[in-house]
Amino acid sequence: MFKLFSRSRPAPVPAGRDNDSEKDIAGRFLALGKQGMLDLMGTCFPGEVARLIESEWPVTQSAFEALAPDDVSEVEACVKKRYGAGTLAELAAWKSKSLPHYRREILRYGCALLPNVVCGKTRMSSANPPPGVHSMMRQDPFAGDLYSGDMVLAALNRARSTVKAGGSYLDFGCSSAALLRNMFAAFPEARWHGCDPVAAAIEWAAKQFPGVNLFVSKQNPPLPFESASLDGAYAISIWSHFSERAGLEWFDEMHRIIKPGGFLVMTTHGMRSLYFYLEKEMMPPDVIAGLLAAIVGRQFAYQTILGCDGLDMTDWGNAFFRPEWVVRRLGLKWNVLDFKPGLNQCNQDVYVLERGAAAG
Repeated sequence: MFKLFSRSRPAPVPAGRDNDSEKDIAGRFLALGKQGMLDLMGTCFPGEVARLIESEWPVTQSAFEALAPDDVSEVEACVKKRYGAGTLAELAAWKSKSLPHYRREILRYGCALLPNVVCGKTRMSSANPPPGVHSMMRQDPFAGDLYSGDMVLAALNRARSTVKAGGSYLDFGCSSAALLRNMFAAFPEARWHGCDPVAAAIEWAAKQFPGVNLFVSKQNPPLPFESASLDGAYAISIWSHFSERAGLEWFDEMHRIIKPGGFLVMTTHGMRSLYFYLEKEMMPPDVIAGLLAAIVGRQFAYQTILGCDGLDMTDWGNAFFRPEWVVRRLGLKWNVLDFKPGLNQCNQDVYVLERGAAAG
């Protein structure tokens, strides 16, 4: 499994005593300043902080190819009529510099402005959660999360895995089904399940997407599935928030419910996320320094955050871990088929894990 990961150089902790605490080490990292910490991460962990860009768009491409050229032209005409020539010019600019984004925009506008044609041919939906309902993304108009669908399916393609007709799959932490709706549209022959502890999000999504098995999950295992009953699962930015204890418990639960040889695709914070948050000044340098000291020393760092949506936040914060932690803690039960640092929004790492045959 280690061949998937670029070799990291030993992380030089700024000079101090051998028995210094993690807090002392964080202080020495902080003394390096913003650029010094960025340089250290870039030098010692080049394979984990490299900026990767998506190169495959299978869900978007499949949906777009369901439309005829005249359909696309009609969507563009509707965009001009509804939003003006300026928005149409933005579409033309995307077409010249980023064809995948242009196609996503055509699908997004088309679902709202030409639903009988676009939704009818792609099975997509323009249903938009109201402000009081949790959603992982908000746009107006809205047609779900195509970006993450592309990311998940491209990761499976790299791992030589796929979604099979008749297979059973789980969106773990689906919120109001922004991604799940498009996976269901792309693979209607599969059986789709989605769970989330936020009841209002599940209640709204269940009314919108009756073909999907949606249910409110508890914050701790188990889930209501028989052992080895799923062919695969994915979790977008879920293990990026579990404490180490909770994360390991949920890995064990995924191992229980997924068949041997089945997949788990997940995105999570890693070294690239610390680099990203520091570079963009999205976290204070002292917080970054503390997390960096933990992830260098223990391969896992955790930050508690304030509560939201009425949930118990004891084990829900910001988690950061390195691929070595995955191998060390999960290696007997899971095989790492693919790892791409920072591929999710140039921030979160993307893993494809294969459920091994080891007993739970």
